[in-house]
Amino acid sequence: MAAVVLFTGREVQVNSVAMVAAVLGIFSVLGTLAAIYAVTSAPNPGYVAAIFSTNVVLVTLVSVPLFGTRLSAENAVGVVLAVAAIVLITR
Repeated sequence: MAAVVLFTGREVQVNSVAMVAAVLGIFSVLGTLAAIYAVTSAPNPGYVAAIFSTNVVLVTLVSVPLFGTRLSAENAVGVVLAVAAIVLITR
């Protein structure tokens, strides 16, 4: 449990789930702001949308070593095709 000092100066106990939720919320806001900036500044917003929609590739690749998820042949082919699509779109 982590102690957090609020504006009142009192210490309040915050459990680890709340801390993780707060950190995830901050990163979610930062990701949304980055996405808005990317779409507004890109020469073709479709590129940004295509790249953002491939977040499944990142989740798949991270979940294998982190959680021990088994990567099936269909998933591996999907990852390869998604990366190939990004390469083709950005050329």
